Amino acid sequence: SVMSKIVAEIKGVIFLGGGRTYHAEYDIAVTHNDEQWSILRRFREFNKLYQHLATRAGGEEALAVKGITFPEKSIFGSYLSTDNSTIENRKRDLQKFLSSVFETNEFADDVLVLTFIDSVNKGVSGINRDLGPQRIVKETFCDVLISGKLPGLIWSRCYVALTVDGYLYVMQSKYEESHESLASWCLTTPGVTVTAKGPAIQIAASTHPLKLKLAFKSGPDTTFWIRTM
Repeated sequence: SVMSKIVAEIKGVIFLGGGRTYHAEYDIAVTHNDEQWSILRRFREFNKLYQHLATRAGGEEALAVKGITFPEKSIFGSYLSTDNSTIENRKRDLQKFLSSVFETNEFADDVLVLTFIDSVNKGVSGINRDLGPQRIVKETFCDVLISGKLPGLIWSRCYVALTVDGYLYVMQSKYEESHESLASWCLTTPGVTVTAKGPAIQIAASTHPLKLKLAFKSGPDTTFWIRTM
């Protein structure tokens, strides 16, 4: 059978982490074999793909002959490369890179290309794959503050998931699994209190030195989470 063309379109950028871990992730819509899903990828994951294809093609110049080039890496690191103009330029250049890679079917069956587009899991979160969709009540990005744990002084944009049996997991990445979580709480444990404070939810436990605060984008979101918890 003829391999269907891969189409990957960068739809937008989201910012995750906080302080020194603050970084951009590119939201990419993938179409492959008549299926569609979306994935998040960091600049360094694009770069890893480029380096791999360059090695496979026999060098960066050989890849350039095929019309595949890659944007320069910012000398300022991920934090300072999150300003709007840098991001817009980079988004445009990364789109050009992806389009040129998929323009040719030469790399369509490459293992790293298929990993990059997440052809197996199709954008499903790590926690969802790990625990199974039937165990997840709700999962989303939100701002998290864990006090009593470094770096506990800054809000960090994380991925949070709530399970049917009352576990709350906080992950730094959408693709991390439960055992990689930054923090996990069993909300049904005696002594755990969940309270709403303005747009944020605070979780504390009498037996636990850490306090967790979650802040959602909107009031209704906060209300939904507090009710579900």
